[in-house]
Amino acid sequence: MNLFLCHHYDASALYVYNRFRRWGLTSLYIITPEELLTARKWQHLVATDKVSTAVTLQNGLHIDFYEVNRIFNRLQLLEHPFWKKAPLQENEFAHQELTSFYLSWLYSLNSKVFNRPSAMGLSGNYLTPLQWKDIALKTGMAVSPDMPDMQTPTPYQRQLIVFQQKVYGPFISKQINTACIQLAQQTGHELLSFSFRQDENGKWLFHNASSFPDLTTGGDALLKHIYSTFLN
Repeated sequence: MNLFLCHHYDASALYVYNRFRRWGLTSLYIITPEELLTARKWQHLVATDKVSTAVTLQNGLHIDFYEVNRIFNRLQLLEHPFWKKAPLQENEFAHQELTSFYLSWLYSLNSKVFNRPSAMGLSGNYLTPLQWKDIALKTGMAVSPDMPDMQTPTPYQRQLIVFQQKVYGPFISKQINTACIQLAQQTGHELLSFSFRQDENGKWLFHNASSFPDLTTGGDALLKHIYSTFLN
């Protein structure tokens, strides 16, 4: 069994899921945080030498995470409509407790998980745009002075994706490729996207990075690389 943990609005994950199923990976399932939050039963046992986690969803699907081959983690946050009916403090408390629980069982799965969680986020370290730029400067990249607006990119914007120390997307330069790989390693991200903008002199500037990339921007080469990891 292989899993895509993603939100119901994650069109990129749904596209990749359908591609992988067509390529023959029939043991792949999409699981949303809503399905996990409303599961019939959870079991999370922590011992000194072993951690075991299992869940039974409302549709009857039973998942023993010890037997899962690979998990592609795209979880960004936990939301539940029931929480909105509770007082604010209780809502925040429930959210914090459940986030801690999810961090625990996801982290315990080790190398099975792509985009392992950290104390800074469910799918890896969450950094602000200014933090990304600070790290990018230290890797030797030229940095855009403006604040990122990923919703309205300029016509000159390009995106690269690093997955397992390989760069996918339109080529800019070997120096930028090397810096992207270095930045992904420094921040502990197995999968990371990079946005660049070209200034008036034609120089490419680092604009932003994200651990929640549009997987289609890496083309078939990226998808085939990800697909191959599910076969191991």
